[in-house]
Amino acid sequence: MKYRYKPDGHRELGPVDEDDLRKLVQVGRVNLLTPVRHQRGTDWSTAGNLLPHLFAQSEGKAAARGSIPWGRWQLERPAPAASENGAAVQRPPAWENSLGMKFLPVPGTDVLFSVWETRVQDYKAYALAQAGVNGAWKNPGFAQTDTHPVVKVCWRDAQLFCAWLTAKELGERKLNAQQSYRLPADWEWSVAVGLKEARAGRPKDKDGKNKGMYPWGTRWPPPSGAGNYSQSLKVDDYDYTSPVGSFAANQFGLCDLGGNVWEFCGDFYDEQDGQRVLRGASCYNDSAAHLLSSHRNGYPSDGLLCSIGFRCVLAGLARLQPGSQST
Repeated sequence: MKYRYKPDGHRELGPVDEDDLRKLVQVGRVNLLTPVRHQRGTDWSTAGNLLPHLFAQSEGKAAARGSIPWGRWQLERPAPAASENGAAVQRPPAWENSLGMKFLPVPGTDVLFSVWETRVQDYKAYALAQAGVNGAWKNPGFAQTDTHPVVKVCWRDAQLFCAWLTAKELGERKLNAQQSYRLPADWEWSVAVGLKEARAGRPKDKDGKNKGMYPWGTRWPPPSGAGNYSQSLKVDDYDYTSPVGSFAANQFGLCDLGGNVWEFCGDFYDEQDGQRVLRGASCYNDSAAHLLSSHRNGYPSDGLLCSIGFRCVLAGLARLQPGSQST
């Protein structure tokens, strides 16, 4: 069987046989979302649909070589999560907003969580539409593309982004008056990462209390592909941040709750010192204590770091069917 393929923004190429297509995926020349069709057919498929057995072995190899935005296939064809009895769990389709940010419900909360951390392209849309936005995010100190998580934004910047996006979509009638974007609460973030903690209490008092639980499970050190952490752990091929969704999603379909960048929550870490909660660790962290799902950090509301970003949640939309639009 021969195939033709069409990388984004390029003319149709090929024909190649299945072995050649497999090699192209492995070396990063073809992304698993690259449109592919049979030589004798007319319907476009994808390399991922034709070669599903390549998902595991290609991840972390082709991805590091910068193929056409790597990681998106995980949302188009997510690997099913396993329940406690080993049965596959079918996730609902994601709800998508005006910026292409995708959101999923997390049982135990009343919000939809962004599947990934806020991207450079999302924040760029905000900065272009809004005068006076701090431009520090444009210079993280290392190379980033539009699909990397935005960094060097402070807690206040993240709040302003959420307020702008809410106002934008209210004006476009994509949201109603009861719906809004915001940062997740600390307890919501805990539920999203799979922790069973009391909702009440100060984040500082919960810091590191749930021992032996990590975003990938209970094993230490983390297995290969667990996420984007310090190079000293040798679990990924990235020196700095990675494109969002480069690693497998968790049981709720959310990516990068461990590693890549620290994520701001809405809460104070400790109300007495005025610092805000950070969760999830980053690509610079390697200690077991920092990588615990229950670990919290505190950081000033106006502080900027190249290892800190944020994730949004959508409040007031949990009763909508994911995949639909609000009116």
